[in-house]
Amino acid sequence: MPRPHTTTRRRLAAAAGAVGAGAVLSLIPAASGTSGALPGENVTLRAPAATSAVCHRAPRPGEAGIATTPYSAGATAEALTVRTDGGSTGDWDLAVFDHASGRKLAASATASTRERVTVLLAPGQRVDVQGCRLAGGREDLLVGLEPYDLPASVTRASQAGSGGVRLVRVEVDRDADVRRLEALGFDVTHNAAENAVDVVVYGDAQLRELRSAGFEATTVVADLAAADRASQARDAAAPTGRAGGRALPSGRTTYRDYEDFGVEMKQLAANHPGHVRLATLPGLSLEGRPFEGLEIGKDVGRPDDGRPIFLLAGNTHAREWPGGETSLEFALDMARTYAAGTDPRVSSLLERVRIFVFPILNPDGFVVSREAGAAGGFDAGDDASEATTATEAFTDAGAYKRKNCRAQTPATQNTPCALRAPYGVDLNRAYGAYWGGAGSSSQPDTQQYRGTGPFSEPEAVALRTFAGSHQIATFITNHTYTDVGRWLRQPGFDIPNDGVDPTTPDEPRMKALGDAMADATGYVSELGHATLGSLTGPSDDHLYYSQGTYGYTPELRGDNFHTSYASAVIGEYEGKGAKQGRGLREAYIVAGEFAANTADHAVLRGRAPAGATLRLKKTTMLRTSDDEDGDGQKDKEPVVFPETFESTLTVGVAGGYEWHVNPSTRPLAPAPESFTLTCEQPAGTVLQTRTVTVGRGEAPTLDFDQCTSPPPVATATPEPTPVATATPVATPTPAPSATPAPPSAVLRVSIQRPAVSARSTNRRRSIRVRVGLRGGTLTGVRVRVVDGGNRTVFSGTARRLTRSTTIAVKRRRLLRSGARYRVVVTARTAAGKAVVVRKALRVAR
Repeated sequence: MPRPHTTTRRRLAAAAGAVGAGAVLSLIPAASGTSGALPGENVTLRAPAATSAVCHRAPRPGEAGIATTPYSAGATAEALTVRTDGGSTGDWDLAVFDHASGRKLAASATASTRERVTVLLAPGQRVDVQGCRLAGGREDLLVGLEPYDLPASVTRASQAGSGGVRLVRVEVDRDADVRRLEALGFDVTHNAAENAVDVVVYGDAQLRELRSAGFEATTVVADLAAADRASQARDAAAPTGRAGGRALPSGRTTYRDYEDFGVEMKQLAANHPGHVRLATLPGLSLEGRPFEGLEIGKDVGRPDDGRPIFLLAGNTHAREWPGGETSLEFALDMARTYAAGTDPRVSSLLERVRIFVFPILNPDGFVVSREAGAAGGFDAGDDASEATTATEAFTDAGAYKRKNCRAQTPATQNTPCALRAPYGVDLNRAYGAYWGGAGSSSQPDTQQYRGTGPFSEPEAVALRTFAGSHQIATFITNHTYTDVGRWLRQPGFDIPNDGVDPTTPDEPRMKALGDAMADATGYVSELGHATLGSLTGPSDDHLYYSQGTYGYTPELRGDNFHTSYASAVIGEYEGKGAKQGRGLREAYIVAGEFAANTADHAVLRGRAPAGATLRLKKTTMLRTSDDEDGDGQKDKEPVVFPETFESTLTVGVAGGYEWHVNPSTRPLAPAPESFTLTCEQPAGTVLQTRTVTVGRGEAPTLDFDQCTSPPPVATATPEPTPVATATPVATPTPAPSATPAPPSAVLRVSIQRPAVSARSTNRRRSIRVRVGLRGGTLTGVRVRVVDGGNRTVFSGTARRLTRSTTIAVKRRRLLRSGARYRVVVTARTAAGKAVVVRKALRVAR
């Protein structure tokens, strides 16, 4: 296992004379458990001003808003992890540059001060760590520097005769042989046909293992790493803004690095605040990175926004770079097109739908894959391409890393992920619904490793939590690759013993959307298990079976996980051949339009007080798979677990709401399921509750006429204390209105009888409340007697009042002597203004 250095303090101190302007070289021992400290030696960077510079573009020592500190590697090659303290205020970006050449080695640009990079350094190599303060918050940034000895296994010398990375086509009897290949630990791609599947082979030894297992393999690409480098070189040589004869919204011709995503998302939100804002999934990755994205829609960020949601995501699998690219290009496209007002279709879409885009759902793995691919491998900063690197000779490593950064043991979790292979969890096998069945593995060193249980990984928890608090109508999770391109829909598996039909209850509509997207791209539209075989635990299956979200996995067309940008990104986004001008752009728009279609989800609407919080809740029970290998036989007892959904909406100033939601009954539920819809004012104080059972295409009207916040209790005239007599009496006095009425209309409440007896009142089943009215008219008057739990004990109404009136209110519950009750009167003035009056009442025996 890589070993942390213990000499960082000496090498930092030796370089102290070259600290950039604004940097404070403050070496803080990072003892375990020290509050505010980071692993390794700590340096404080200080920038009194802010900057608008892009931190990773170039070294900028001495500029306002930028602070730097140098670092020199020791006598042996090492991996240096640099991380910042992740404070909650402000925004600092981070970059590390080679001192001699000024070349960027690594960078991070989240919308916070939580940054982390790892660079691999040659003996004695000197680098400059640069922090850029972009907005608000603290002037100081705490930076931790933690070096690790670089194992000999990642040096070029160890690569002689390894054979590099090959792509081979293996003859299979599809289902049985694919499962056997995966069980043996081979990297089986999704480019599959009826009798063949592509497999990535790492080194000569693994190729021999494949053949000794009885498989016939034909080489498709003899050196996959070299082919990748060649295609990226061609991309880099393309004219800016043009490649393959077409241009993307961004004008890019090469793949983004991790920090490019962060910078572009922050800039897009800053440039279009009316319809774009930054969004973040809950939680952090294993290495402490946030899951950042964008929300796009007209009047974005309104608390009363009940529009349906279209969710677009990429890079669940780290090496599948095109999915993150096309996701962000779509965000740029929609935001800029809406701002320009040149496309009525886009304008209509953003008026009707909230679009969430999260380009990178596996940030740790993506950083490993992209940085290895960008530099030609882990080679201490040397980007020569004469050979592959050792980490690329292991499954799930280097540019071909697929899984997340889960370590083999907790003790090694803090070791740089780039130095660990072949461990990690396949995030597309880690979700709960039918987790643990066919197409996943319990072996940590396989590419399909599903983790120790449903939602064992923070990346899966983040998406699950977001879905549980948002009503997502359609969901696309981009993957690569297949040679023809495929739009896959639920279910992703066909396992008879799981009790799930090979088609869903929503097959006609889901097929219609899949077919429409396939028509836009020239792909194949099919069920998830049709060609690729069964797999369990993916995100789109979980969202569908837990809440009815229409989910799709496009396996983008290509001949590699991240082949030529011109082909895999520009060509696929803009469309190829007869589909030019449509492509993934059109497919994503169609998915958004399906999200807007009220026939495919439910709509709740009605009246409620302005500013009130509506809360929609449901808990349902899901289960894992009971068939380990997909042979139709029960192998284990399934685990049943609860899944809770809770989303909120604030009622707008007009006092009405419209909320687009998923069906209350999930697909395959054994019985109808219902939402609990509460009206709260303030949030957390439930004033009215409804039970809602609703299906696709239904739009019930649900008014909340009892959801009015009580006014503060007047203190100028204290409450009279009841006098103990033969018949105790509670004598209430008028209280002020919570919402002041016009001067000409004053509402007064009194109790007609001088004494209220619980015994006699319970026998009569009703009481009479006199509403005193002077100087105006009230409509929709409701009189209630409520107990301490806000439950209605007596209730009565009057449609319209023009003068003082006595209203009979009927008993719904028994009065209890000595208990505390309140009389609450709600109404509206002629101008429509809400009026509330309440008064405490003690009831005697």
